[in-house]
Amino acid sequence: MSETSATSLLGGIFAFIYLSTEVSLKVLSTIMLEIGYTWHIIFLIYFIVAVMSSFLMYFIYDYRGRVNMSPQEMQASFFSKVTAAGKLLIQVRKSTNLIYNIQPLCSYFALIYIDKMEGS
Repeated sequence: MSETSATSLLGGIFAFIYLSTEVSLKVLSTIMLEIGYTWHIIFLIYFIVAVMSSFLMYFIYDYRGRVNMSPQEMQASFFSKVTAAGKLLIQVRKSTNLIYNIQPLCSYFALIYIDKMEGS
């Protein structure tokens, strides 16, 4: 199997699992709200799913042992991966504009939600 087809296959599997879990949790929360559960219980379930997925990350196979890299290169590689999203966010002009445009909208909805919670 070529690297491109393996990447495509793994990407498809990841997308299927991720979207299936997301849709399942949204359907579950809707059903639970209709039955009469509160948001506290639903968020507890979300928390449990997050903790379980974090715990399962421990069992992912570490391929770094198969690569001929020095420990310094591995450490540099780890930190570059950790900070890659932040670097990309700063370097890409579109994402910076997106954050500046979306952030006020998200704050607005958060304020509406807080106001609604205090009013009820």
